[in-house]
Amino acid sequence: MPSVRRSARPSARRFVAVAFALAAVFAAVFVCVEPPASSACPIAMPNPLRARFTNSDIVAVARVGDSVAVGKQGEVTLATTELHLTSRLKGEGKEKVVNLQHLVWSSGEVQTTEYAKDDVVLVFLRRVDKGDGYISADGERGIQKLPKDDLKVYVRRIEELAAIMRSEKPDESALAEWLVRCAEEPATRWEGAYDLAFNVARFEDPPDEEEVAGEEEEEPGAESSEVEAAAPETAEDDGSKSVGNSSAEPSGVAESANAGADGRAVVNILVNPQAAQPVDFAALLTPAQKERLMTTLLNAEELNEGEQLLMRLVGAWKDARLVPFLLKHLARTADKPLYEAEDMMRIVAHTLGDQTLIKFAASYSRTAQYQDLYANNLPDNADEIDPEATAEERAAFKQELAEHKAAAVEALFQRSGKVRHFLALADQPQKP
Repeated sequence: MPSVRRSARPSARRFVAVAFALAAVFAAVFVCVEPPASSACPIAMPNPLRARFTNSDIVAVARVGDSVAVGKQGEVTLATTELHLTSRLKGEGKEKVVNLQHLVWSSGEVQTTEYAKDDVVLVFLRRVDKGDGYISADGERGIQKLPKDDLKVYVRRIEELAAIMRSEKPDESALAEWLVRCAEEPATRWEGAYDLAFNVARFEDPPDEEEVAGEEEEEPGAESSEVEAAAPETAEDDGSKSVGNSSAEPSGVAESANAGADGRAVVNILVNPQAAQPVDFAALLTPAQKERLMTTLLNAEELNEGEQLLMRLVGAWKDARLVPFLLKHLARTADKPLYEAEDMMRIVAHTLGDQTLIKFAASYSRTAQYQDLYANNLPDNADEIDPEATAEERAAFKQELAEHKAAAVEALFQRSGKVRHFLALADQPQKP
């Protein structure tokens, strides 16, 4: 990070606030937590397989060739890498070799951390507007280096998708079945679960009793101006943040991350209703397909990104089999609960219809702090923020850093204790 000039040097509190906010952004995960009223800089959401396929001019299996630096500014290098296409899954043309234009965010020789020469990769490419090269069609999953068995699964799913998409009007039921097949395979679970769970609403939390009591004591009309001032931008205002430009992907969606006054990292999903995914694939699922998805989740040993999305999808069905399954996973993570604990608690509580658990889960989501998940990303000393800091500023910085680290320890302690309390309540469910 560049140093801050002495004339514009922030206070020690500002040092930590800036560092903490940056750490929070890097720590934000792809999970919806309760969105705040404010928003921050957008982070492009990942596109699932169906959207990447639609937005690509070429989809292929390729072998990585030579890379050449064609320009440089500071530590950012513009490079061109040869891709030798060994199996074309989408795209017209006879080229056997195409040039991938990309940036390398490092100094020194041209190299990437994701793939190297002779690696076999699955590529989703978009033709450059001017020139004969290509760029990745997706910043996160446009170039995928996969284990051999996973690559075979992806190729099968892409060939099936290509067959469905050849129709002038692709069969939505066929797409729903294709998404189920994706979700059933560990390799493509995230790809299918993302699309299936996209339009599934979360359980609504009951109002906070303390907030309701406070509102009743306020004078009439006192709240309107405050709410109006804190309201987020409208969906139409956020249209510039949409991901991609195809109606087949969940466009009109942006993700923003910011740290609140307490330093908690939050992820805010902003959806333009008119531009959101037009097909509710979850609504097209047959009872047999739902059972296949339920079985897939119940057989999962770990709840990774794909399983978490699948959990949200099937959680809406309030199937009693989910309760022991989720309680087992919740107990397994009780020492260090992550964001998904909020969803596990909600699903268990609403599936049981237990008002005590429902209120407890809602309170947990409103109050849970996550400083411990990114406290390790904070700088160790003021030099990392401003090498020109004075001794007084360094001392103040050190004190505030210690306070933030103490808050991180307390956040983990509180979350873990509350999760254990929830597990105890769920073991002896109350009457609704």
